[in-house]
Amino acid sequence: MTPSPMVALKSKHFVQFYRRDEALCAAVHADLRNALTEGASAAVLIATEAHARGFERNLRDSGLDVESLVARGRLTFLDAAATMARFMRDGEPDWDLFKETMIPALEKASGPERRNVWTYGEMVDLLWQEGRTAQALRLETFWNSLAAHHRFTLSCAYRFSDPCFAKNEGFEAICGEHSHSAAVEGYDGEIRGSVLLVEDDEDDRDFIRDVMESCFPSVELRHARNGSEATWMLRQPAAPPGMILLDLNMPLKDGRQVLGELRSDQRFDRTPVVVLTTSSLKSDERFVDCFRNAYFFTKPVGYRQYSSLVTSIVTRHLQIAPPPL
Repeated sequence: MTPSPMVALKSKHFVQFYRRDEALCAAVHADLRNALTEGASAAVLIATEAHARGFERNLRDSGLDVESLVARGRLTFLDAAATMARFMRDGEPDWDLFKETMIPALEKASGPERRNVWTYGEMVDLLWQEGRTAQALRLETFWNSLAAHHRFTLSCAYRFSDPCFAKNEGFEAICGEHSHSAAVEGYDGEIRGSVLLVEDDEDDRDFIRDVMESCFPSVELRHARNGSEATWMLRQPAAPPGMILLDLNMPLKDGRQVLGELRSDQRFDRTPVVVLTTSSLKSDERFVDCFRNAYFFTKPVGYRQYSSLVTSIVTRHLQIAPPPL
């Protein structure tokens, strides 16, 4: 059986691009620790031995009991090469063998408690680094087909192998197989891209601008003071932003209207929209969750928490910008 590459995802499928191992380990650690500190979640890491050691070391350094998490089935380490070998047939990923390999691993992590499973994988990158683009894409479609029937979050990682990585003919196809793409860092270590901030509160605009200038100097930040101004800016003949930071409650046109318009416009179908609002209403969160590639966060009260959240959002959700030649 060959899975269809176009399926309605029940799960989220991220891809992140990195240059340095330490940058990758830091980015993965942030998501991994979030998953493991939630009692209803588990994690499956399919990684190279070197990266697995780095992830484990960071978990220990942050105070988590790795042995206990493994013993309770909430943390699983699988070797990327050995796991992939189980479902390859004549050099090609085999759909039936893939299911036989991955479904038991995901179900075991979910357990009788039906925990949410956060999965991290490097098998596609092993294929990519060998120049086997078609096989890497096929494996990505396998994950998407699996996601149509099993709920999990998957984060893949690809290494920037050279400055022209994003010019590779398979790069767009790789990004297209994911619900979201982001850069842990640019090829030269800098995160690049552009962000449109739609925010009517001047203090919030100034605060976010200060965080961006301090932490992401290579990211272009534009801002709109309300939804109407944002709509006008997005209609201009310019490249779409790599991410939109959107407030909900604004005059003239609120964030709900803007989000609806964005998702009905094909140009912005894949642009990440991160709603950052004072609202903590579950109805607002459910509204945002109805849209593809849209995320809901309530603004923290404390300076440090707010700064940390903005930094985390940009690192995780800013779409990859091609590195300069």
